[in-house]
Amino acid sequence: MAAFHSLFVVCLGVAVLGRVAEGVVGGTPLEPGQWPFLVSLHFKPDHPFTNKTRQRHLCTGTLIRPQWVLTAGHCFDGEEWDGLQKKSNWIVMIGEHNQYKNEGTEQRMRIRKVFRHQNYTARPLLQDLTLLKLKRPAVLSTHVQPIALDTEGRCSEVGANVSVAGWGQIAYRPLGWSMYIPLRVNITVIEQDRCSRGYAAVPDDDPDKAFYAPEEDSVICAGSPSGGRDACLGDSGGPLACYYDNEWHEGAVVSTGYNCGKAEYPGLYTKLSSYLDWIEHTIARH
Repeated sequence: MAAFHSLFVVCLGVAVLGRVAEGVVGGTPLEPGQWPFLVSLHFKPDHPFTNKTRQRHLCTGTLIRPQWVLTAGHCFDGEEWDGLQKKSNWIVMIGEHNQYKNEGTEQRMRIRKVFRHQNYTARPLLQDLTLLKLKRPAVLSTHVQPIALDTEGRCSEVGANVSVAGWGQIAYRPLGWSMYIPLRVNITVIEQDRCSRGYAAVPDDDPDKAFYAPEEDSVICAGSPSGGRDACLGDSGGPLACYYDNEWHEGAVVSTGYNCGKAEYPGLYTKLSSYLDWIEHTIARH
């Protein structure tokens, strides 16, 4: 999960985009409809990442209500890359699987309004959330279903077995080495103290260091103790989810990370239990 945020900053893309994981590093392909809440966000203007991949996919998101998608704040940060903030520059692909094919399950959606968290900051990358209200509700099917939110906080407990998925890169380098179908990888929530010690080793002269705040209560660290499994560039905004009560629950959103798949640098995720009120109040008001 390396410097997702640097993806936009150094013409690679916003940390998240760059971070997208095991796209996931060390992942296995999802079957069509296996995660029917997974959303691909297509950016229409030129961007270094999409120019390399030759796909329009730039960020991942999650359908949480028929007319609402949750993704990362940095995906819509126009100060990091001009045009990201404009809703007209995006197409929301629901029911997407193979980026190169029309499989008949896709629903192309336009955005009615963008709600980035009012306290979002890029340096450090915190409150890294955006809600998208679609112009019309999605038509629910076996390939399109909202995910439940983890209101019990089970997905953010240290040691929890969680999964992340997206269309991101399968390795940090070379840029553009991403997948046309979504990959999913199983990882573990890691202690913040251990995570903070790892990120403290990022060189002070590395421009990406300003993005990382693993010690914050609103941040979850997740990865593999042995490395090799992670989100990566292009996975930004996707769900970190765990399975209980016979369904998947989203507990966090892919935010950033240093490199991808390195054991000493677990991925950094925005913990949703810190923002459930904001999500519910935003939806209720609009």
